[in-house]
Amino acid sequence: MLRPTLWLVGFFCLGLVGESLAQSVLTVEKRQDRRERDRLHAHFRKLRVNVGLNDEGPAALARELNLFVRGLTMFVVKPHEGGRDWASMKLELKRVPLYGCLSIVQRTHPIRFVFKLGVVMIMHPDDVREETYLRVYDVRAATFRIRDFPGPRLDLPISERAEEVEPEGTEKTASGVTLEKLEELIRSGVLPASWGGDNGASISAGAGLLIIRQTEKGHVKVGELLWRLGIGPRPRHLFKRPRRRSAARKPPSSGSDRVERRRAAPAGAKRSTPPRSKRDRPRDSR
Repeated sequence: MLRPTLWLVGFFCLGLVGESLAQSVLTVEKRQDRRERDRLHAHFRKLRVNVGLNDEGPAALARELNLFVRGLTMFVVKPHEGGRDWASMKLELKRVPLYGCLSIVQRTHPIRFVFKLGVVMIMHPDDVREETYLRVYDVRAATFRIRDFPGPRLDLPISERAEEVEPEGTEKTASGVTLEKLEELIRSGVLPASWGGDNGASISAGAGLLIIRQTEKGHVKVGELLWRLGIGPRPRHLFKRPRRRSAARKPPSSGSDRVERRRAAPAGAKRSTPPRSKRDRPRDSR
């Protein structure tokens, strides 16, 4: 039953070899490793690998993957509870994108891939400690309160004038979402189990600013949520890159080609010459 499931996951991952998949599959624990990870992503997205494991552990997986990433990086196993083989894998993948292979392993086994100090560490999920960092989101333009004051009454006067009660002014925001509601949406929609945990993830709101401490994955999710609400800019990984079209250039015609075209023209056909300008016309002898 496991083999059909792996094939379905493999076909699902073939079309997702993008920046968001790279961030979810190949994570980092510290921010200084992000730039080197992104540089490696440009090479990893082009690689296809063959993996054949028969009830073998992470050490065998590292040996298989190191055959295809020579000169770029290497896969290293970090022991978990004193052992290097805490998961038994049975895989047979041929000509599968590297990120698709890593995603299949990560979805079906307790294994995570972390880029650290120039190498890819194969780790147990309990040993991964993603770094959290602080980021300020300016949402003042979207959560600015607009006061709506009632206008004067223009009805006809009546003899018995009842006591008029003026309605209180109402407040609304430009986006329709208040700062408090936005904080609630982020807590419930972006990694709900991470807030207030041991990793130090937190969020505070005030004066139109959201001060969020989260992991790299958490900040990516926050950016996506703000963009879908029409508050923040479109995240970089959601831009569609235009495909480059190679225009076929017509080779320049040589002298022999022009001679052949002249010979192929009919005998009575007149040769078309460009019209002469006044400067090129012959002068009258008179």
